[in-house]
Amino acid sequence: MSYNNVPINHIVATDLRGCIGKDEQMPWHISADLKRFRELTTGGVVIMGRKTFDSLGNKPLPNRINIILTREWFDTKKSFESLNDGYMFSESIDDALTMATSLVVDGAANKVWIIGGAEIYAQTLQYVDAIYKTIVHTHVKDGDAFYPPIPEMESCLPTENFQDEKSGLLFHYRKLLRS
Repeated sequence: MSYNNVPINHIVATDLRGCIGKDEQMPWHISADLKRFRELTTGGVVIMGRKTFDSLGNKPLPNRINIILTREWFDTKKSFESLNDGYMFSESIDDALTMATSLVVDGAANKVWIIGGAEIYAQTLQYVDAIYKTIVHTHVKDGDAFYPPIPEMESCLPTENFQDEKSGLLFHYRKLLRS
């Protein structure tokens, strides 16, 4: 699908039912998955909603250009010229995707990554070329944020299981490509 001829990627971790969050937080901490997230997204543009930004401590992820979608406290001073802080704000999905794809075309970033939350995933699913999904073998009790239903896509990663050393949780990775 892409956006402005630049591939768009989702990166997400879900439980077996598609839960991605509880009380505006990730319901698990899996070091290997966080390391994989960092390795994949470093050098790219990450687009996230304000609640996701809040869950990160209101700090941009290092070595990435961060675009935060918000209608609540849009700061008009943050624009392409203010990349020194590592983040920008956008009021709409279209503006965020336009900014992100322009940064890739201009060579300032290598890829566009949508990193959450649920509303942002749902609004950008139509543009997605690839989904990098971690499936955690658990059921989150009282989970309140879910990844949207995935359209027909082709899986291209083996489903080898891994186990987190600290929590004991099993998980596996899937990479889905738009057919």
